[in-house]
Amino acid sequence: MNNRFLQYFRMANWPFLIFLVGVTSIKLQVKIIFIAAYLVFLLVKKVPFGRIFEGPVKFYVLMPVVGLLAALLHRSFAVPGYWFGNLTSIAIWLMCACSFLLIRVTLSNTPREKTQRSIELFFILNALFCLFQLAQMIIVSKHIFPYWYTELDNIYGVSTGDHLHGIFMDNSTVNAAICLMSVFYFLFVRRYAFAYLSMVICLLCTSNLTVFILLSCIFLAFILFGSQRKQVFAAGVLCVGLYLFISPSNINYVERVLAKVKVQSKNKDAAPLAQVPVKDTAMQDSLVTAIAGTHKPVIQNEEPKEKLPPPSNATQPYVYGNA
Repeated sequence: MNNRFLQYFRMANWPFLIFLVGVTSIKLQVKIIFIAAYLVFLLVKKVPFGRIFEGPVKFYVLMPVVGLLAALLHRSFAVPGYWFGNLTSIAIWLMCACSFLLIRVTLSNTPREKTQRSIELFFILNALFCLFQLAQMIIVSKHIFPYWYTELDNIYGVSTGDHLHGIFMDNSTVNAAICLMSVFYFLFVRRYAFAYLSMVICLLCTSNLTVFILLSCIFLAFILFGSQRKQVFAAGVLCVGLYLFISPSNINYVERVLAKVKVQSKNKDAAPLAQVPVKDTAMQDSLVTAIAGTHKPVIQNEEPKEKLPPPSNATQPYVYGNA
């Protein structure tokens, strides 16, 4: 048993694995250090690079050129501090180009089985990081399963998955998205244990959007992968069952959101109330102004057909309109 484990670890491309760990870190300076170190390693080992500007490398190199031309055209450098943001974006694009180039060179000069072991160990390491972070939350919250723990600050409970950053130390959604892609990679290469492991980590991140994409892709895979339908079906059952077990509060949250959207849709589609036409008469105008607090008595310009007799006790001559 020990010999099998040792042989498994020896089959991995450890310099490539260390490079993957560093280049997927959120820290920009860490990315630069690991890219430079791995580039030097490949040059010392005299690994053939082949054609450099090929495939996506061209895209990553041309994007900062296009951005620079657009900035000059729109005179964006006149904005204070724009140069710093522009240099940062150029550095990120060039790092993407270098990363893709180094990965392509490694894959083309390394046996497939060795590369496969390196990728598997990478996601095992990510799973260990996530479990360690979950253990920390269990200790801090003093609850055996923080996903079921409810408190006023909403640090845990439905938000527990937000703290699973994995080996990337980035947003938990990034962790969930990368694990989502690895699920179908491992299903494709028929490494089902690793596919289920990545699925568990993806579900522990409790990203509703990622889970929806995962279920949609599993449904498509069940239709397209005729020879692997049993494994894909098992992945779908595991996905639904585990998510219901891990975070039932997220299911309730989705139901509330869908109910709210449905109510808003009904209110939007409801017919507006019919407006009753108002005749433009003097009495209605006086009523409106009276409600507004600016009522003034309406004075009719036309003389009445019959004048009322003056009161019997009148001492002044009667004038109509002053009564």
